[in-house]
Amino acid sequence: MKRGLAVVMLLGALAFAGCRQADGPLPAMDDSVANRLSDLTRNLQNISASHQEAVGDLADDLKVFVDDETTPEAAAAIERLVQSVAQAISGKPFDEATMSALSRQLWLTVASRELSEKQTETLKADMRAAAIGVGASPESAGAVADQAALVQRTVNTRQRTWYEVF
Repeated sequence: MKRGLAVVMLLGALAFAGCRQADGPLPAMDDSVANRLSDLTRNLQNISASHQEAVGDLADDLKVFVDDETTPEAAAAIERLVQSVAQAISGKPFDEATMSALSRQLWLTVASRELSEKQTETLKADMRAAAIGVGASPESAGAVADQAALVQRTVNTRQRTWYEVF
């Protein structure tokens, strides 16, 4: 009896461990996205040079990836993300490679629709690292990463299946 109970508990634990949320697909990179990433990088460069109009330009360029009808709250979340990015990188020296990494993270944040919770946590960590890479303080980078996670929750359309709830 005890051995049977132990086997059932072991099988239950293994089944429970196998119920992890599957990773979702990342958005596809094509020529138009590459051009938009270039625009995002240029906006970040202008923000780092303290050009005030660049903040609005960055927000507008990120909102292109979001459908206002299906996620109307995303625009406000993107505005808050852009403000946190501007506070973090304004006045920091510009480096093309690090700004490109940050622009890619921003794109992934707003364009990804089906990320798992694990992928969202990875995105948040990568966003924090990219912000620190462009010279943001750890506190500012953390604020950017937190806001990126909020934006991702706003635009994410993935529904958990019944077995992922446990």
